[in-house]
Amino acid sequence: MSKTYGQIMEEALSITTQDEADKFFLRQVSAMKEGNQSWSMEKCAEVVRSNLGYMAGYYDKSTSEHVRKFFGATHPIFGGPGYWDTMTPEKAFEVGRSLTERSEKEK
Repeated sequence: MSKTYGQIMEEALSITTQDEADKFFLRQVSAMKEGNQSWSMEKCAEVVRSNLGYMAGYYDKSTSEHVRKFFGATHPIFGGPGYWDTMTPEKAFEVGRSLTERSEKEK
């Protein structure tokens, strides 16, 4: 049975050692591969890291620092945890709007 993103984050945030993190990450990458058999393990690892970084953006700076420390994960748009010091809701909205406009032009 697959887990929700909330359950995945809860488990990721309970991790306190690199060994635990490595085992968790391998389980997540393996689950991603199982659902996307045509993808390489490297692509699955990239997607898992991106998802962890993205989800951390809904939490707080310490969560972003945690997923970066244990998984090398950063937010796919804003980058490492430093964005918490400079990003405002208005700036985040503008970044999203800009990316949407760029995507629309590429169609």
